[in-house]
Amino acid sequence: MAMSASTALVNKTGRMIMFTSITQVNDDSTWDVNPAAGKKIQDGEQCLISMGNSSAFIFPKGVGFEAHFVDSDFNIGGVTLDDPAIGKHEFSYSGNFNYKEENPSGNSYVITITNK
Repeated sequence: MAMSASTALVNKTGRMIMFTSITQVNDDSTWDVNPAAGKKIQDGEQCLISMGNSSAFIFPKGVGFEAHFVDSDFNIGGVTLDDPAIGKHEFSYSGNFNYKEENPSGNSYVITITNK
């Protein structure tokens, strides 16, 4: 039972943000993150986090990520996606930002990050 998902993180804060860490949630066998931790994302830019696995039908695995970032004014934020093989996906957020979640299709998500 293969599973995959992708999330575009869009910076609309009016400031540069820098990812301090991007890690896996669940047991993703394929993992592609651009940018990597340390990469600076200018206002209006985005990054795409893609993940997937090819788990066996009787032992399904989910996909997900946890991303932390800081803006140029040292405000800290974070986004976590837990997308289990069975059940509803769940995003959680941290920090002094607003997050707008969109689901244009299937397991593809867009999270727009703005200032509070």
